[in-house]
Amino acid sequence: MKIYFQVMLFLQISTTINSCGEAQIQSHNSNKKTMQTEIVLPGKIAVYRDTCFIYNNSERSSIKFKINRFSKNFIGGYAWMNTKDDFIATEYFKGQNRDIKGDLVTTNIKGEKLELIFSAKNGEVAGNCFFNGNDSMLLFTITKQGDFSKNHLEGLMRKQSLVIMDFAKRQIVKVIGDIGISPSFALNESPWLVNSSGIIYTINYDNGVANINENNDAKEEGIYLYDLKADITKLLIPRGSKGVCSPTEMKVAYSIGSSIYIFDLINKSMSLVRQGSEKQKIKDLHWTPDGNYIYFVYYDFLLGDIDFETHEKLIDAKTFKEISFKGIKHGYHSYSWKK
Repeated sequence: MKIYFQVMLFLQISTTINSCGEAQIQSHNSNKKTMQTEIVLPGKIAVYRDTCFIYNNSERSSIKFKINRFSKNFIGGYAWMNTKDDFIATEYFKGQNRDIKGDLVTTNIKGEKLELIFSAKNGEVAGNCFFNGNDSMLLFTITKQGDFSKNHLEGLMRKQSLVIMDFAKRQIVKVIGDIGISPSFALNESPWLVNSSGIIYTINYDNGVANINENNDAKEEGIYLYDLKADITKLLIPRGSKGVCSPTEMKVAYSIGSSIYIFDLINKSMSLVRQGSEKQKIKDLHWTPDGNYIYFVYYDFLLGDIDFETHEKLIDAKTFKEISFKGIKHGYHSYSWKK
């Protein structure tokens, strides 16, 4: 699909870096496409904007429901529960003078509200919700609304905190306050390690917004790992971005520049999955729920920032060969994906 824009897009291309700390790189030939019939993307995919479309192991949606994003109060930001076909989502309440509040609720598969899970304070939005594999733990962020009256930039650069909840008991077990500033802080779907021992998140300055702490120090870019048992956070993959955990192994898929890698947390090695180019930019990255493939979307710039093609690809997570599949173009939108 080729798209032409007459306006300048504020997109930046990162230079590909072929090293990561002291990890060893294992290069594979990932650009050869295997001759085979197209597979259907495995699992259940909920793709949403004004309407939520649900795909169940098919290239055709089986269920859909409307999302009224322009009403004063609405529910959005849907994420699957893993053990049942319900969602965790944010219920937004819009007030005066740009005031907003966002609570966490569960909904059924038609988007109908079931239960209030977490009530946020005024001026705060709870969202970016992700369950671990058996739905016993819930990870989400709390975003504090910036003060536009004092500083318009402060209004855009909102401080975020990470929250971990024992979902069965509906109890908060950990809060990591002011962990990052939007938009340099990112929490992608599949942040939980497969054994639920930790979570990952990304700090990235491609948008030009630095993550400054109270000492005026900028946090180093990369993928960070929070260890629940040890209660410590460490930089796992310097310069890494878009980190997502494998649903079946102790591995993390991520990008550096326009190239894609897998980091093995057991043997501390890094494998090059796909070599990108300086004219490409990764938009989205996700493991398939069975752990067999890595799905990604990228831009291929042809002429500066105004002429580019978009692509969605599927790569075998073992052989790193490209796989033919029946795409639904969900990577261009907000979505949630599970078995």
